[in-house]
Amino acid sequence: LRPTDYLLVFHTLPPPRSVLQPVDPNARHKARRLAARRARRQRRLLAAAAMLSLIAAGVLGGILATHVRGDKPVRAAVRERPKPQVLQPRPWPEEVRGVHVTMALAGIPGKLDEYIAMKESRLNTIQLDVKDENGDVGFPVDVPLARKVGAAKRYYDAQQAVAKIHAAGLYLIGRLVTFEDPLLSAGAPSLSVRRPDGGRWLNHAGLGWTNPYDRRVWKYNVDIAVEAAKLGFDEIQFDYVRFPSDGDISQIVYPRRKAQPMGWTIPLFLKYA
Repeated sequence: LRPTDYLLVFHTLPPPRSVLQPVDPNARHKARRLAARRARRQRRLLAAAAMLSLIAAGVLGGILATHVRGDKPVRAAVRERPKPQVLQPRPWPEEVRGVHVTMALAGIPGKLDEYIAMKESRLNTIQLDVKDENGDVGFPVDVPLARKVGAAKRYYDAQQAVAKIHAAGLYLIGRLVTFEDPLLSAGAPSLSVRRPDGGRWLNHAGLGWTNPYDRRVWKYNVDIAVEAAKLGFDEIQFDYVRFPSDGDISQIVYPRRKAQPMGWTIPLFLKYA
């Protein structure tokens, strides 16, 4: 060849590779893993978008149902506890104008009507004996001890008397003589006030008293008061709710006496009642 031909051929050949490029044997695996990661990310985004769309649709539907159609939102059923029924007393008269009626008078036919007729003279209250100074109870009561000692009598029909007095619009007070109680002190001597020799102490009128320290006496009187309240008496007035005073009180012995002043015993009974 001529020198010019040689040079022409040399320059037309492709340039030689002086350095080989490095080849990563894990390249294909990495590419597949990257593609899979991108696919998972895309699926998560699509799922989140679908969930948000459902929530938004539910909220919008609730708003439309409540404010557009006027439907009331559905609430879980709540079981309300029934309120206990409590006996409520009649209103207390602004000015009390009353008369005391004994159980003996209340038992006379037509006598109670005469007192009720005093309403025309502005009478508004009747005080009726429930238990008197003799220890008698004016009507049968569900108190076993009262039946045992013979205290529950039939002087008047309490239910009928209450209905009649209330029908006239009158306020009814039940009078209950408390610690002066000849019947109970004689019928249950363990509940009575005693003498030093162990016998029953009696006042100047020969009437026996029950022991104000004895809580069995408390319960007896309050049980009778409860019976009257259930029948409809608007109020209970405890009378003779004190220690005995008319007689030789120096000879009194109080069984079950507490180490407390007398002045504390009566308030404690009233609190119990």
